[in-house]
Amino acid sequence: MVHKKFIRALLPIVAVGTLVVSACIRDNKGGAPTTKDEDSVKEKSCVFVFAADSLHWEDSLMMGEDSVKVAGIVIDGAYPSCAYSPLGDSARVWIADQLSHGGYSNGNAQFTYDTDMLDNWRTLVTVACRAYMDSAKADFDRYMKEDVSYRSPSFKYEYVFSFEPTFWTDSILTYSFSSYAYMGGAHGSSVGKGQTFVASTGKKLDADMMFMPESRSQLIDLIKNGLWKQYFNPGNSGMEIDSLGEALLVSSDALPLPVCPPLCLDSGVVFIYQQYEIASYAEGMPACTLPYKVVKPLMRPEVARLLPE
Repeated sequence: MVHKKFIRALLPIVAVGTLVVSACIRDNKGGAPTTKDEDSVKEKSCVFVFAADSLHWEDSLMMGEDSVKVAGIVIDGAYPSCAYSPLGDSARVWIADQLSHGGYSNGNAQFTYDTDMLDNWRTLVTVACRAYMDSAKADFDRYMKEDVSYRSPSFKYEYVFSFEPTFWTDSILTYSFSSYAYMGGAHGSSVGKGQTFVASTGKKLDADMMFMPESRSQLIDLIKNGLWKQYFNPGNSGMEIDSLGEALLVSSDALPLPVCPPLCLDSGVVFIYQQYEIASYAEGMPACTLPYKVVKPLMRPEVARLLPE
């Protein structure tokens, strides 16, 4: 078994590999928020500053003599480096949880993490890579003993994970996480999701926290309309269907909210369903974006105030 690992900076134009994604400040006269660089932020009262270390990490293993089994993993990301802030702490826990579960919302974790790992992304990604490679090795050992059909030179496992901030204001920060895993079979599996955090507290926003209960049916109707017009409409997708119901594995009359929380981005609030959640693998991950002006009336007032106009 051969292991290879290395790390390199992804953002060479940024000193010491740190990305300052936002620094919104107010001057002593109570002026409007402005964006400054990190040095300027240190001189004033900081409303929101968030920094992240850019990382790239790879690991692989090779097994077998007559037949070769290969597994590889790649992790790319921007890991929160702001020290012990509620936002940084919350984002680090969320990223570690996504890595440990491969981005899935259920299932067993490949590894457990602790405070020391959260404080040092190098330790976190090293443990993550080792866990996935050890799992692959265990599978390869079992397959080679139990099933001759797996003794193909081309048999391999592949894992690719990435995460980064995708939208931020002085009130919220949204992180994205994507994963791809291939472990044999006709095709791999992908996850595309994210999490929006309240900047001042680090609280994670989900649909229940964002929307008033009495607005749920109206929200679902907006999502149905958005899915049809933005994703499934034959004029956009080339699919030969006449209604949303024909594209779904579930009844359009009983469409659930996505398992993953809504994401706040520059264009509005994004609702994304994972593979097989409401449609077949061939349909990908159905998603739609609802403008803030459309969904804000359905939101809890304390959340609506945090979001852009």
